[in-house]
Amino acid sequence: MELKVPLYQVDAFTKQAFKGNPAAVCLLGDTVLPLDDSIRQAIAAEMNLSETAFLEVIQEEGQGMTFSTSRRFKLRWFTPTVEMPLCGHATLASAAALIEGEGNKAGQLFFETASGTLSVTQLGAADDGRPMLQMALPLADPVDPVPQSCLAGSALMQVLLGGQQPADVCFSQRLKYLLVVLPEGSTKEDLLALQPDPRGLLEAASTDDVTGVIVSLPGGSGDGSGQYDVLSRFFAPWSGIDEDAVTGSAHSLLAPYWGARLNKTSLTARQCSSRGGELIMQVDAANQRVLVGGTAVIVTAGKLYL
Repeated sequence: MELKVPLYQVDAFTKQAFKGNPAAVCLLGDTVLPLDDSIRQAIAAEMNLSETAFLEVIQEEGQGMTFSTSRRFKLRWFTPTVEMPLCGHATLASAAALIEGEGNKAGQLFFETASGTLSVTQLGAADDGRPMLQMALPLADPVDPVPQSCLAGSALMQVLLGGQQPADVCFSQRLKYLLVVLPEGSTKEDLLALQPDPRGLLEAASTDDVTGVIVSLPGGSGDGSGQYDVLSRFFAPWSGIDEDAVTGSAHSLLAPYWGARLNKTSLTARQCSSRGGELIMQVDAANQRVLVGGTAVIVTAGKLYL
């Protein structure tokens, strides 16, 4: 029997279609479950987006929950090549698909994931009328020892910065994300000018050491970036993504790092990819969470045939 799976494509961390970071969201009902991981991976490869999210309803005792009525869901994320332990933009996209696509009226949604329970809260409407969504991600303060292959004088740093010496290099072991801060005096234009070779990055460090590299600097350097506290780009060829458009999980490092240095608990951020995206971050140190907010736009809704 041919099976049909509701499918959305959502641009996350943007108010405008074809900006932000696109993610596919598949709603897996009882008729297609259990769905083998090899099929999920094949679907993600077919979608060919940075991430494809797979949602399942968690049934509460005595209640026939649906995607439009439940508050609790299982959530997994796949790139075209691997499953990921955490993906912020595809979590935001999943919430938008449920709220705007399926008409879910819950004010807060909960997602059971490989990184624990994640919540997304609807804070009201943005200035364009779309729901303003806020995710609670695990705080990932980049204070772990930096792998030898990722140190300031490494081959990876040569590929990444072309001989420049970074102002700082930090690491989060939980996500295997490396944070590289551009030299003091660098501008947004310097960040945009970086063109690291993905193959060179892969050859310089293995997935045992790193899965993604964040390059960042503070905003407000006199080049029109003063409306943002933090600017960044994210490179992840180890996960099949040469450069990610907007990376929610990266801001679980950026928020505590820049929050401490700028003496702020609430920050605005711009990820400077070609598509670009905007985020609002708050550090909740008491609960070891980073609250990452933004909007999302559904650009496609249809059926996936299995």
